[in-house]
Amino acid sequence: MFRLPEKVKQSIDEYRHSLSDVRRERLTPSRFRGIRVPWGIYSHRGGKVFMTRVRIPVGAITSSQLHALAEVASKYGKASLHITTRQDIQIHNVKLTDTAKVIEYLKDYDLSPRGGGGNTIRNVVACPRSGICPDEVFDVRGYAVGLTEYLLQQESSFNLPRKFKISFSGCAHDCAGCLVNDAGFQAKYQDKKKGFAVFVGGGLGAHSRIGQSLTEFLPEEDLGYCVSAMNNVYCHTGDRRNKHHNRLRFLIEDMGMAKFRELYVQEFTRLKRDTDITLRQIQFRSMSDTEGKIPIVADEQFQDFLQYNVKPQRQRGLSSIDLRIPRGDISSEKLSAIAALVEDFENISFGTTQNQNLIITGVRNKDTYRLFVKLKEILDDFLYPETAMDVVACKGALTCNLGLCNSPGLAEIIETSLQKEMVGKKIFGKLQLKLNGCPNSCGQHPVGMVSLCGMARQIDNHRAPYYKLFLGGRKGIEKTRLAEAVGIIPAKNVVNFLREFFDRVEQSIGEHDDLYRFLAEQGKSIATSILARHSCIPAYEEDRDYYIDWGKNEEFSLDGLGPGECGAGVLDMIEADLKDAWSAIDKAAADHCSPR
Repeated sequence: MFRLPEKVKQSIDEYRHSLSDVRRERLTPSRFRGIRVPWGIYSHRGGKVFMTRVRIPVGAITSSQLHALAEVASKYGKASLHITTRQDIQIHNVKLTDTAKVIEYLKDYDLSPRGGGGNTIRNVVACPRSGICPDEVFDVRGYAVGLTEYLLQQESSFNLPRKFKISFSGCAHDCAGCLVNDAGFQAKYQDKKKGFAVFVGGGLGAHSRIGQSLTEFLPEEDLGYCVSAMNNVYCHTGDRRNKHHNRLRFLIEDMGMAKFRELYVQEFTRLKRDTDITLRQIQFRSMSDTEGKIPIVADEQFQDFLQYNVKPQRQRGLSSIDLRIPRGDISSEKLSAIAALVEDFENISFGTTQNQNLIITGVRNKDTYRLFVKLKEILDDFLYPETAMDVVACKGALTCNLGLCNSPGLAEIIETSLQKEMVGKKIFGKLQLKLNGCPNSCGQHPVGMVSLCGMARQIDNHRAPYYKLFLGGRKGIEKTRLAEAVGIIPAKNVVNFLREFFDRVEQSIGEHDDLYRFLAEQGKSIATSILARHSCIPAYEEDRDYYIDWGKNEEFSLDGLGPGECGAGVLDMIEADLKDAWSAIDKAAADHCSPR
């Protein structure tokens, strides 16, 4: 498992001192922003409370760590936590004065928000079924965690031109999205030797890109050299001024892949010659085969649980259990209760997924019904993960400074409105929905099979919430495809549109047809014909409800929008210092010129 480096623990004092300085007005809030954001601490909309994004490398987390997160969220964050699409866990509604207490408390559990924001190397993700998937080439988690520990000790990891995202996949299914990360590593054997196919330059956002092959095979021992060489080239040649054009994918696009590969090979060769980069060798606990079958129980809900939540592991007699956590939000009390399951179920492990869910692995087949009963006591709604009801949603306008629409509010109404009529349909278990409150991609809408991102439109003198519809996105190495924009829908018409669209697809698709292929061939024409009936809204005087977002009571507005903090870092601190200096000069000049 992951060990938080001592260097990170020691640097907590620096954050604490900076926090003290900003509270005593010895440090400006704008300069402090360049310090706190690389610590994964973001301002909530309005700036009165904050979010702390805690790294969960490869999503692997222990019972004691879950308890620690629940405890700290209860004490400092109104007992609410959020699982992200990068397998992090966020603690919301934290007072600025308490952020150092959160960091200090979590360090004793090898948890930290360090690198959770800003121009840093973000949480390294991997398939949540690594180590148990029957299709994997080998378990990638040890490599990803060893790399994380190494990178967290490098100063360059916190002073990049922009954020840098890394993923590891154990097979070509590519659950972790190797081609939509800045760097992606796919497990591979060559001549009986372990290594990786390496992809570079992918990424999601307002301008998403699919990555390209950097090398067909990288020996396992060269992983640290590879990532360090990429980072060094990015650091030395990346655009540090234009925040809208400074991701690695844009650098590669501007200079060309051939030139980037040339610079990478030069740097890789130099590092191999002049430095020693050795990652800690990490072996995750292996699971052994066991005896026992899943019990036969006359319980309809349990049958749905078996169909949608339970998956066989490659270890005989064991299963993994996916728990749908609606919109990724969970209370401290429920998270603690889930963590306590280790007391009743021997050798189970926990993880977070990129669908904002939790996964329990190592469950003995004979214990599945007993676990199901326990889960019903803890969670209100955990059935149907990775189905039409498992709607991925960013926090949107609820907390984010960039959020236009209340994406969690829409996700909730989709789940509650469509669940009864969707369960059991041919497409129910194949559909994936992703929602984003703005054109950025925290909800990963560019790789959504069916996805929406928020936007605002002016109708006469009133603003109304709208969504842009996308179809056909997916992950999967050679199958990776970005979703295609199809049209726009008023927020209040989205549910009715989806209902009609799903019905048409259900009627048209065969039992064994590939849904991705069907949507690629016919989805756009079906959606366009339905959009024509749902694209307009009545005047404000006729129906005010269209001008109120889902989950809100007040009229839709862009109040509370502010500058995004995602890219805050050293340059922001320099700019803040320059502004402060010019302000001081202007004030001095005004004082000098004023009549006495």
